Parts: sequence; C-alpha cells; structure tokens
Amino acid sequence: MFTQEVTVNRKALSVAIVSALYGATIAASATSMNQLRQDNLLQELLPVTTPVEQTQPQSIHAGASAGVFPGGRNMQIAPASAEAKFKAEADQAGKSDTYIVRLRDLPVATYDGRVAGFAATAQASIRRELAFAQTPATQSTAGVTPLQQQQQLQTDHISAEAVKELQQDRISQYENYLSAKQDNVLQLAQSIGVQHDASSRYTHALNGFALTMTQEQAAQLAESPEVAFIQRAEMLHIQTDRGPEFIGAKKVWVGQTPDKSSFKGDGVVVGIIDTGINSDHIAFQDLGENGGNGHDHTNPLGKGKYLGECATGVKQCNDKLIGIYSWPAVTNSYAGKAPATGEDYNGHGSHVAGTVAGNEILHVPMLSGGAGKHDGRPYGVEFASAAGVAPNANIVSYQACTANGGCPQEAMLLAYEQAIKDGVDVINFSIGGGEKFPWDDPLQQALLSAREAGIAVAVAAGNNGGNPLAPNFYSISHSSPWTMVVAASTHDRTLAKVNNGVAFSGGKKAPSVSYLPNRPADDAIAGYSRGSITGKPVVAANYNDPLCLKPFAAGTFKADEIVICKRGNNGRIEKSENVKAGGAGGFILYNDVFDASVPDNNQIVDDFFELPGLHITNAAGNQILNWLKDGGAEHKITIQGGSVTIG
Repeated sequence: MFTQEVTVNRKALSVAIVSALYGATIAASATSMNQLRQDNLLQELLPVTTPVEQTQPQSIHAGASAGVFPGGRNMQIAPASAEAKFKAEADQAGKSDTYIVRLRDLPVATYDGRVAGFAATAQASIRRELAFAQTPATQSTAGVTPLQQQQQLQTDHISAEAVKELQQDRISQYENYLSAKQDNVLQLAQSIGVQHDASSRYTHALNGFALTMTQEQAAQLAESPEVAFIQRAEMLHIQTDRGPEFIGAKKVWVGQTPDKSSFKGDGVVVGIIDTGINSDHIAFQDLGENGGNGHDHTNPLGKGKYLGECATGVKQCNDKLIGIYSWPAVTNSYAGKAPATGEDYNGHGSHVAGTVAGNEILHVPMLSGGAGKHDGRPYGVEFASAAGVAPNANIVSYQACTANGGCPQEAMLLAYEQAIKDGVDVINFSIGGGEKFPWDDPLQQALLSAREAGIAVAVAAGNNGGNPLAPNFYSISHSSPWTMVVAASTHDRTLAKVNNGVAFSGGKKAPSVSYLPNRPADDAIAGYSRGSITGKPVVAANYNDPLCLKPFAAGTFKADEIVICKRGNNGRIEKSENVKAGGAGGFILYNDVFDASVPDNNQIVDDFFELPGLHITNAAGNQILNWLKDGGAEHKITIQGGSVTIG
C-alpha cells in the first residue's frame, strides 16, 4: 500500500457529486487525444490534492533495494499461475464467447514509466516528475527514502498545460509499444486455434482486447506471461424539475457556497456512458439567449467541430451536445431494424443526460411515453421549469448499452477508452456493477484509468444493497476503492395521484379486483386517463393478436368496447394506441405470467393512456378472463378517469 497525490478539478468534481446524487440515484427511480488537448477541451485543474490509498493486487510486492525513478513504484511483479489468471466455468465448457484479455503492462492512463525506454504517460507521474526536476539540488534528503521524496513533493504549482505538453510527446510511442505486445499475444491466440481477430482493442482505459474464443482456449492463452487476467465479458444493466433544488444544486448556481462562487457547469464537458441520447431533444440543443435561462453555450472544441458520429456527419450536434459515439458491440443488436447510430432507443441514457446537464427549460408539460411513434402526450399538468444539475455544461454521449438495457462489457470499455482520449471532465455511469474482485475486473480497472486521467467519475451504487447472499465483493455495485459511488435517495417532490378506477357488472360473480384510488401502490390496477367509459369487454386473443402487437384495422371494434391485451413484446402504451386505431373506446393490459425471478414483469405501471385504460396484475387479469367465461350475461366494465397533481 502506498500514498499518491491526485489533482482534482473542484468544479468538475462538484458536478459529478451532485449529478450522481440526482442522476445516478434519484433518477434511477467520448477525435484523438492530441487534437482535443490542442483545442483545450480540458481546463486547467485547480491545485487541490487528495491523498489516495491504493491497495495493490496480491501478485505485486514492493521492491526493497533498487533505485526509484520519480513517479515510479519500484515493484517486483511475481508471475501469477494460469489458474490464477483465468477461472473456468463449468457451464461454459466447449462454448465460444467473448473474453476480455488484460495484459501485464499498464495502460496509458496509469503508466508510470516502469518500462525501460518509455517515459511515464500518467498525469500524476508526470506531475511528480516535473516537481522533482524543480526541486532545489541543495534541498536536504538525509534520512528520506526515494518513496518518501515522491510523497512529499508539492505538485500544486505544476500546470495542466505543462503536463499535457510532455504527455503528448510520449503517448504515441507507448501506444505503439502496447500495440506490438498485443499483436504478439493475438498471434499466440491464433497458434492455439483461435479463429477470430480482436473485436476491440484498448490502450488507454485498459491494456488488452476483446476476443471471441472457447473457454479452453482462454485457459491456454492465460499461460502466457504477458497475460495478466482473462475474464468472460459480462452483460451489465442500466440501473429533474424539483431535483436540483432538492439536492442543493440551485445554491451552487447562485453562489450560496463557502467561497461565494456560482457555477452551473460552464466550461465542463460531461461524458454520459449509457443507452445513447435523443439528439434532437430540446434539453440537448443550443438554445442561445432566447432559451430557458438565457445561456448561450460555447463549444470547447471550436465552432462546428464535433466528436464521433457528429464529426463524420452521421448525426447532428451543436454547441451543447458536442459528440455522439456508438460501436458495433451495441448497434449490431439492432439487426437492421433501426439506424446503427448512437441515438437512444431505450430512453435511459437521455433521461440520465438530461438529469446531469439538460438545459433549463420553462413551462414543461408532463408527458406520457411515445412508444417510439411520437414525443409523448400531455397529462394536462405542467412543471414551471425543468433543468439538469449542470445545465450550462457540454455533453458527449457514449452509447454502451442496447435498446433493451443490456450493456456489453466490451462496449463499456470502449466508451471509457474513448472518453479518456477525448479528455472529458466528468463521466456519469448509471450502470450496475457486480464485480467479485475489483483488482481483477476490467471495468473497474477502466474506472481507475479514468480517475488517473483526471476525470471525475460518478457511479451508481445500484439497488441490490443489503443482500447477505450476494456473491460479490460487497452488495453495492462498483466496490473498488478508487470509485465515487453514490447511494440512492428519495425525492421530495410529490405527485398527488388518483388512479383510474374500475367497476364490474353482469356475469354470475363480479371479479374482486382490489381498487384503492389514493393508495395506488397497494392495489391491483395502475394507469391514468382523462376520460371514462362503460362498455363491453372483448379479448384481443379472439382477434388473432393477443399481445396487440400491430394497429388493428379501423372499425375492428366499437366505440363502447374495451379491449383486453396481454403484456409482452412491445410497449405498453403502443398496445393502447393499436387498440385505439381499431376504434375501441377502452383498453385493459394484464401481465402475462407471474415470474418471481423477473420482478419487473410482475409490476404494474402508471402509464398515461390516450383512451380510458388500465394496467392490471396477472391475478387480476385471470379473474377478469374467467369472469367473461362464467356463462353469465351482460358483462360490463366501467373505467373511471384518474388525475395527477404536482406538489
């Protein structure tokens, strides 16, 4: 264990903290490095130093006698066995999958100069190196070890420009070294029968690559002394009006801080690693002086210069949203059904980006979901204003998660790799973890690299705390000691909600579906609509589309009929719109099955339907279906409209 000094950008860190508090928790309810350095994307870091205790992996031990170069660690690395570097899984025998192969040499972001002939590229190491060079030769070092000399160096006076200038001259050389070492290991992989090229390669966030091979081939490859660890790539999962005021962000906006400085994110570039971004949403436009709070954004890259898909013209950016990235590891999942771009087809990424740095907008209507067909329908209530925690910040979106919320580890590592190259100030990562041992986990190592590159990273603690049976390092996500993990909170905004109601008549015995309009969490129905209806229930299964997957032809139903659809395969609101297209006057959605292993599929959701509608539990749905088949007559259902009031 040793202590090193890390310079922290105070304003970027404040954005990360409040964004995490609001975005990663309450809301849980990244061109080349040289080009960006020249364009001054990174602002000078303020001279605030924080000692960081960093525990080393068990295979690394402190050296005793050799000299130490300023910034170096002087460590002996004991070679690990192949068994320690790769753990076989019984159910993966003979199967081919994607594996993350991490090599022994340090990545660019953390490299401290330990390889002969290649100077350090890590910012902290370069700072100490420059500080050491400026230490007066007459300064006494009697009784002080080289390691203590490093720890006692004051680096606050070393400018960010000086660090970047020295770093730029070294990165390409060290990257070439890493690439050559990676090529050697990939050739070794081919020699043992691996038939695929690396699908992704990493040099900044990680030194390694993603490779498709069998478990047995991975075990063989782990025998190479150049390999540090091999892990099968995991699939992780994703985890604003009143919020900024609730968490205290508005006090920062107006200067109610110890040093009386106000700050709304000006000059800070925030990287959002998530499901992508809704690039044409008003929250991510450069509104200029006539929008929201009257702020006119400045593109830190320069007017008309953008990153990723915006640089190539695939997507459109602006002075607010300055970059969008995506990778085949995500876009291949679209299978041609949607454009292979970084546009958000899930909604989570746009929600998080808006929470962190969305524009301040006035008179915001509360909308229902648009089912991919429109921008939502108004509930009939309005927020006076809505804004992200840092509304004046710039945004770069890194799409690392698919439309269904799955986040391939290969894509997440590519996102961190690119964000480090781009030099963003802050990363928001509202994605679950689950690592068993962070010192071996490639994603946690990428988080460390981002931190060492001067990026403030805010990660969500997740929703799995308190599970004594959790097989992970801790029950929170992202347990590594170098991460800033933020636990969940409870929003203080209230929505006075009265659910739609339901009543039954006819048949032999009416269903006993519980209905508590002022306690929606305790009953068996959910959903809102402004209108009411009393009508005849009909079952969509009798029209050859039990899931209501497609719009019914006009005239299929009568205006006084209520169509009952099964949940699954398409959006809940989309189902109601398909029913409305067929002429029905009402809609009921019931959960298909009860499955304790998939809690989300058992929940009912307070969606807003354009026609009188309900979302009911599986048990309630079965009661209604059985009631319709009880041999009685004049079955009627009344759906009573609900309401929403913002408090």
